[in-house]
Order: sequence, then C-alpha cells, then structure tokens
Amino acid sequence: MKIRTILPAGIPRGIAPRARRFRRGAALLFLLALMPRAVMAVPFQTQSLSLQSGWNAIYLDVMPTNASPEAVFAGLPLETAWAIQDRVSSINFIQDPSEPVWNKERWAYYVSTNRLEARGNRLFAIQGGQPYLLKMNGAATWNITGTPALKKIRWQPDTYNLRGFPVDPAAPPTFVDYFKPSKAHYNSVTRQIQPIYRMSPSGQWSLVSGTTPMKAGEALWVFCKGASEYQAPLELVLEQSPGLDFGTLLDQQTLRLINRSDRSFDLALRDTLPGGSGLLVYRTFSSTEGFAWQALPSPFQIRNLPGTNQPFALGLRRSQMKSTSVDAILTLNNNAGVRYSIPLTASQQSSGSGVPAAPSLSDVGANVNASAGLWVGVATLTDVSEVHSGRLLTNGTASISVTNSGGEVLSKVPIAILRTNVSLTPRPVKSPLSQRLLVHVDGSGKARLLKEVIQMWQDGTAEPAVAGRYVLLTDESKIPQFKGVALRDGELAGRRFSTVSYDFPSEGGKSHLSMNGSFAIGSTLNVGFTLPADHPTNPFRHKYHPDHNNLEESFAISRFIELQIAPPPPNPPPDYGHREVSGGYVEVLGGLHQTNIVAAGTFFLRRVASTPVLDQ
Repeated sequence: MKIRTILPAGIPRGIAPRARRFRRGAALLFLLALMPRAVMAVPFQTQSLSLQSGWNAIYLDVMPTNASPEAVFAGLPLETAWAIQDRVSSINFIQDPSEPVWNKERWAYYVSTNRLEARGNRLFAIQGGQPYLLKMNGAATWNITGTPALKKIRWQPDTYNLRGFPVDPAAPPTFVDYFKPSKAHYNSVTRQIQPIYRMSPSGQWSLVSGTTPMKAGEALWVFCKGASEYQAPLELVLEQSPGLDFGTLLDQQTLRLINRSDRSFDLALRDTLPGGSGLLVYRTFSSTEGFAWQALPSPFQIRNLPGTNQPFALGLRRSQMKSTSVDAILTLNNNAGVRYSIPLTASQQSSGSGVPAAPSLSDVGANVNASAGLWVGVATLTDVSEVHSGRLLTNGTASISVTNSGGEVLSKVPIAILRTNVSLTPRPVKSPLSQRLLVHVDGSGKARLLKEVIQMWQDGTAEPAVAGRYVLLTDESKIPQFKGVALRDGELAGRRFSTVSYDFPSEGGKSHLSMNGSFAIGSTLNVGFTLPADHPTNPFRHKYHPDHNNLEESFAISRFIELQIAPPPPNPPPDYGHREVSGGYVEVLGGLHQTNIVAAGTFFLRRVASTPVLDQ
C-alpha cells in the first residue's frame, strides 16, 4: 500500500521524514515522560481562535497545559498541523504554493495517530509563542488553555520570517500603524511597509495592504530589511522572562515600557486578583516624600510618552497572601492595538520543616512561624546621653523611662542594668554610628541575639526520601558535619554572618542569647548581658597598656539592648512585616563610666534565611 503524506502549501508531495529521526524523537519523548516534574502554581488563560475550513496560519500565545498534539487538537476536525523549525536557510518563503522548492528540513508535521500517515509525525509538542499552519476539514472554534507565552520576536535579516504579534483582539491596529516605528519594516521614503503575506483558506499566500487591520492570533510572513530588534509600537521588557516570578524571595520587579512610536499611549494595566486584595503595589516618587508604595488599582492608567523608556516598579505584599502561593495574569493594553498578557506567580517561604511560613508577623499567636529565620540588619545610633547630665535614682524604683530630647519616652529600662547614676535624655550626635545586628527567630517565635552564625548545607537522602536543606550553625564544632554553600578558591565554604558591635560570653560553644518579648509588629524585644572584667574583648583589657594590664584595673561591662518593632509606615515597602522590619533602638551601657550611657536610634532587619532552628 502506498502511503500518502499530506503536506502544507508549498511543500513538495511524496517526501516523508526519515524514520530514523522519528525513532530518535520518539525515544526522547519517552524519556521526558519518565522524568519527574515539579509541581508549581501557574496562572492560566484561554486563547480562542476561529478556524476556517482549509488552511489557517495561527500564532499560539499561550503555553498549553498539556503540550501533546493529541491533547491540544482533541475534538478539532484537523487534517494536519505544521510547525516551522527556525534555521537559517536560503529558501525561506515562496508565494506560489505549487512551486516544489521548499526546504523540507525546516518543517515538522502532525496528523492524527489513527491514520497511516502518522508514522511520519515529527511534531511531538505544541509550544506557546510559536506559529503553526493548520489544515482543517471544517470550521471550528479552538479554545486553548495555558500560561501566557511572552516570547521575544527574533528576526532573520533580509528575508521573510513567519511570526506572530501581541495584537489586541478587541481593537487590532492596521499593518502600517504597527510597523511604522521600525525602519526594518517600514520605508519612510515610499511610506510603504515591507512585504507581508497572510494565508488564505486555499493555501495561497497573498500580499496585504498597509491599511488592512491585523488579526490577533494570526501568523504572517513578514519581510525584515536588515537587522531588527523590533517587537511592537509598545515594547514590554521584563527583568525575568517569560513573566513576573517573585518566587519566595523577591518583593519587587521592574517592568520597562518602551514607546517606539511618535505618539503618546494611555496604558491600562489590569490584574485577575480579587478586588481589594492589596497584594500588588507600585512605586511612586515625590520631591517632598521621596519613594513610596501605593496599592495598585485595577485598571491602572499609565501615561506613556513617545520615544521613552519608562520603568515601572511593581511590588508584592506577601503579608496580604491568604495562601501559600498566588498566581495571576496582568494585562497591559496601550489602547492602540497592542496587548500583553503577563503571568505572575509568587509563593511563601517554607519554614524548613515542610510547613509554609505564615503570611505576616502580625499573625504571631496564631502562626508564630511567620517570623522564623535569620534576620540581618543594622542599628543606627543618632542620639547619645551626656555623662555629666545624669541624676541619682532613689531606692525602690523598679525601672526608669528613657526619653529623647523632645520628651518622648523611648524605653523603660530596669534599674538592675542602669545601676545608680543615669542620663535620661540622649542628645543628637554630629555623626551617626552604625552597627550590625543579627537576630534569629525559631519555629516557636523565640528570638535570639547572635554575634556570629554560619549557613551550611545538608544533603538529602533517597531512602528515606528527605530533601536537602540549609542549616544555621553557631556551634563551630558542627561545621564538619555539613557542606558549604559558596564556592571560594575552588572549595565549598559556609556563608558567615557576624558582627563586631557586641560580644558576650558563649556557653557550650554557641554564640547566641535568648531575648525577651515577641518578634512581631508593634512588640518589643530586649536582652541584657554582662561582659566580665576578664573577658578577652573587654575594652578595659589592654595587654600592653600599663594602666590596664591586670584584672584589678578592669571593670565588667553591662549592656541592655531593646528593639521596638514599628508598625508599617504610610505607604510601606512591599514586603514590610514579612521580609523586613524596622523600628526604634535603645541601648544602655554600664561600667564604661561612673554614669551609665544611653544611646538611641533606629534599626532595620531583613530576613535572609528561613531556617527555623539553630545548630541542627
């Protein structure tokens, strides 16, 4: 029996793909099917295409949820589907489909597997952001569900390219309006576009007029004169292709809106999130308040001037997430024929034990794991008391109030730390002093002050199945049990976080102290410790100084540190309360002078790791 292979317009009949290539492709498909796939939340949308009986040149702008041709074309009266394989070739395009000069190596085709011709199938997956030629035995509406496929258009110079474009189906532009900003596609002298061809149901390619409207989801042969990077009159550039993936760490990303035309656009940005969710924010700037973050309304109007490269900072507030992950679709429309669909995904950090972190520090009490992890930041001292402006405390007073120069109470400090003579009013300093802060919060919400911690890695196991994980060590004797996380001089090494701003005696080799209070917005943390007179880092210990070379000439140093975690400021950063916090800082030092010294200022902390335990 002679097998008749159905070929697209312009491809010579009687030429079947080589069986060897089929076997090789089928083997690869089988191996891919056996590989495990990661489960992740992704946003979906449906592209609807009206297919006519006969030939259709379509552009798929979604990535199908199931890429197999059998699933994608299920229920359609499809005769055959063709996809071009992008390779540089001297034979790129012809107008007459009867001419037998097509480069057969550039095409892969698919027919239903219940037909004899299926033995020559080389089209094994239907991908988004790709053009296809479909031969239909009848008209049909094709609905394809998948993730929006944002794919940059790449042009081969001085030839025809089969391409699709981000056309707004509700108000498509004309060909001349779309391609006029590009020198490679529009001749400003003749005021004509370069040749563009569209396919008819009979399989003929016909030249289009510049005043003809474009169609969403249509693939076209477009001639590119010279090199080109042109995408559209409004070009969208993302930091990460092909969408806005915030993952578990990012709290903001920048979209660049490039106006290639000579006219202004009134852009409309919409999202599919529930109204009033408060998840998305955008950054604004004023000369009086500086940068601030505002809730993103839907739709949001953006004025886009001609010839501009306009950044647009978009933030995500994880404190507003009601689940472990979020997925949405942003639609950007320039109201002049161009539309982009942008997938957006984000997820919560894991607590390290397989339990996702809770949405916000405000939920302490219901979900203390929200704050679990290592927080690293800085305390900035802006006010210090004058040692000769103190007063004597009376007996029986349990604590005193520390105020600033304006009379505002900064903290209530126990007398046990302050001793007897104390300055109550810190004064502004000429030059602020910054010191590094390290705080760890465990899975139960207990906070600890650290002076040093090392991040390492523990490999997972196959039997039993346990995933690898990061660990945080304050006990250096445990370092040989784990692997490093950074490559240094060809060797894996741990990532060390440390501070020289404070020291305290270590117990059992561990470099941390338990803090009092809750690590939560609006709450206070404090810790007091004493540096003995014989401690190596006591400031009175000077080995070669004749006045401080023995214990009789050294004094114990006491320190009391308090962190007051502030509520979110007006228009806070996107991830305030989830990955970063700030507030007031108060410290009282005793032993350096006969009068205790009070310092005050602010602090800022950012979560750099979500590991909920230390030394395990």
